[in-house]
Amino acid sequence: MRIYSSKSFFAAVLCAVFSTSATGAQQQNNEKLDEAVDLIRQALSSSSVPGMVIGISDRDRLQRVIVHGYADLKTKRPVTAETGFAIGSISKSMTAIALLQLMEENRYDPTLPASDFLPWFSVKSSYGDVTGHHLLTHTASLPDDNLCTDSPAGTYQLRKYELPYAPGTHHWYSNVGYQALGFTLEAIEKAPYNSIIERRILTPLGMNASHGRIDNTQRGQIAESYDPSPADDSLVEAPWVEYSAGDGSVVSTVGDLSTYARFILNRGAGPDGRLISDTAFSLFTTPLFEGYAYGIEIRQTQQGVVYEHTGAIAGYRANLEAHMDEGYSIVTLRNGPIEPELGQWILDTIQAAHHNLPLKAPPVKPEKISASHYAGTYRNAAGQVLQFEDISGKLTLKSHNKSVELKRIASAIFRGPSDHPGNSAYIFGQASEDAQSDVTDVAYGTEWYVKDGSNLTATPAPSELVPYAGHYETYGCSPDPLRIFIRNGKLAGHIDGEMTALVPLGNGLFRPAEPAFNPERIQFNTITGDKAFALKAADVPAYRVETP
Repeated sequence: MRIYSSKSFFAAVLCAVFSTSATGAQQQNNEKLDEAVDLIRQALSSSSVPGMVIGISDRDRLQRVIVHGYADLKTKRPVTAETGFAIGSISKSMTAIALLQLMEENRYDPTLPASDFLPWFSVKSSYGDVTGHHLLTHTASLPDDNLCTDSPAGTYQLRKYELPYAPGTHHWYSNVGYQALGFTLEAIEKAPYNSIIERRILTPLGMNASHGRIDNTQRGQIAESYDPSPADDSLVEAPWVEYSAGDGSVVSTVGDLSTYARFILNRGAGPDGRLISDTAFSLFTTPLFEGYAYGIEIRQTQQGVVYEHTGAIAGYRANLEAHMDEGYSIVTLRNGPIEPELGQWILDTIQAAHHNLPLKAPPVKPEKISASHYAGTYRNAAGQVLQFEDISGKLTLKSHNKSVELKRIASAIFRGPSDHPGNSAYIFGQASEDAQSDVTDVAYGTEWYVKDGSNLTATPAPSELVPYAGHYETYGCSPDPLRIFIRNGKLAGHIDGEMTALVPLGNGLFRPAEPAFNPERIQFNTITGDKAFALKAADVPAYRVETP
């Protein structure tokens, strides 16, 4: 194994393993992989990611490790090959494998109703039962999250949720569904989830630096994690969370997660024998909709099939790719964001090296979106005007012959100073989801303004939607607030960092517009006068606050 650092003060090569009997082709492959590693190392040195580690394996061993950056930006503690990271939803495949082990022990059957193994699991359904197979393949007709917690209370509360369509007909990623599977493991084994995963998977594979849950004993030992600041390009520490549910609680290192990737490359066989049979592994990797199988995604490429999954929790990000036909795997662990183009280029570069192809140069960093992107004249249906200007790189609002500097509080969202009249944010709309696409409109309070020169026509806000517009906070569930506004005569929201059109279902209940079967729901309540004081999203209460 070779370990590389992107920092000059790290050792460039800590260890090298080569077979003295390597063929010329193998030697050539090693040289190309070394070239790729060096190129990746250089590219990371100028990236925005705080800390990252990459592991490249064949079916037998870990071949290369690349380390970059800091596990803790404050103390300058460097990332090493031994640094722990939360792996998020890659944990789902471990939940699935443990259940398949129970299936082979005749203690679990994914074709039966989930409530047969977790008696307190219940939903309202006019379509029939939710089975383990539905939960494992994200086809149970459940929302993504419920109560925004790893507590069994979130799964228990699903008894109030009415399935919007028949299980097995659509794919919708559901964390709460995998939480239910984790609680199923606990019910069958009569043990905590983390101890089940450690006993059944981590220990047999020799993943001795990994843990089945995130808890306070690891704080300060594993990497700190970071999120991008909504106001600028800096990083802020992500909130620390303890987590123990079956949808994403495992902590691992690059060495251990690479061991797990080799277990997948070898179709369920570990260093000391099989953990699941080849028949169970085939079930594990048989996709239903959108390439999703049992906690693992299946992607077909020109070179062959890839088994993969990503993970993200509390600022940590992870990726696992097992290139089954080509016989190699890649795992990446990060403690913060990376430029998406660079992240994909790293994976593509490693693949090119394995095929001894020419390596492409790293992508150029995308240009920052400037204030001029939003500048212009906007008018509402009543003819009122908002005039935005770019003054010395700052977005300003021209108001009563004065220029008021605005501050960015999220992507395409700005606010005025504390003494600025009104308690609303300026929420800009664009021609497409591409952040570089043309700005076409801006919502402010219950008003909607259209930019001069766009193809849109300003429309007044429907009176029945006016009470819902505003800023709502969940207080502890999510660092991102919910901003509800009116765009083109329809309700919309900035939810989980994305702009989403909302479709009314009656009595203050809405769903996201896309796709048409979307099972997520937003329920407005406590409507007094002309305002809704609260809402529930994924059964999590959020309360109106009178700030932008």
